[in-house]
Amino acid sequence: MNTAATSSSHSGPGLLAAFIPWIVYWVLVGNVEVSIATLIPLIIVAVQVYRTIQSGRSPKVLEIGTLLVFFVLTIVAFAGEDEFLERWFQPISNAALFLIALVSVLIGKPFALQYAREEVPPEYQNSPLFLATTRVITWVWVAAFAVMTISSLIPPIVDGDATMLDQNDSLSIVCYWVIPIGAIAAAALFTAWYPQQVRNRARAGSSS
Repeated sequence: MNTAATSSSHSGPGLLAAFIPWIVYWVLVGNVEVSIATLIPLIIVAVQVYRTIQSGRSPKVLEIGTLLVFFVLTIVAFAGEDEFLERWFQPISNAALFLIALVSVLIGKPFALQYAREEVPPEYQNSPLFLATTRVITWVWVAAFAVMTISSLIPPIVDGDATMLDQNDSLSIVCYWVIPIGAIAAAALFTAWYPQQVRNRARAGSSS
């Protein structure tokens, strides 16, 4: 089996760039006004979508989903009360990202596959090994976003006064920040590790 089909099924520059609006959001939210934390990522992803269209390519599911989500989140951030935003904004944004990733799978366009296909020769883009590898990676990200959503729902449900700004409350710190960051880190590490394992198994199988 030719292992080149999995050579780019990892977090390459395209996929990393797609997550830049979310990374900026995660850095800003809790440190600046929520409206600013959503408006800046909205501008970034709007520029990304514009550049994608200008290059003659169709925007990907993750790009379109992120643009729509930050458009809605920005409206909510400007219109919502501070108490509501500080308590529920993290679960809402995490759930939105989870839905983008899940919908990409359900409509047959796994977001990891869309980016990986740009990094491999056309003859490998539909190989069973390549498709299976990117499908697993996408599901790992879906699971990570699900963990983030569930975790960030715990503080406001368990403690009605909990907010993402609490610095002395262990439940808020762990569930709003530690677990979600850990889930993202675990998915990123898996994305970097898994394709190499697939290639190693493929080589071992072809040489036996």
